Amino acid sequence: AASLPADDEPAAPAAPTAPARPVAAASAQTSAAPASGIDSALLHGLQTQLREITSHVSTLQNALDALQQRMDRIERDLGV
Repeated sequence: AASLPADDEPAAPAAPTAPARPVAAASAQTSAAPASGIDSALLHGLQTQLREITSHVSTLQNALDALQQRMDRIERDLGV
């Protein structure tokens, strides 16, 4: 995960302190029977891609949460 270097404060934790928001219920069902007309290899490939994309979205969400925490600290320090 990419993190922004802090000028005068330690870097934000890798995981947000608040519970992460769920990623739009995009969990792949690996045990689900393939739908009729869909090749099982194609379905497996799509499930793999979905897991990878979901992981990337989660990483981005963690980075955004860390950035928001940093912005909140800056606003608090500036008295905004």
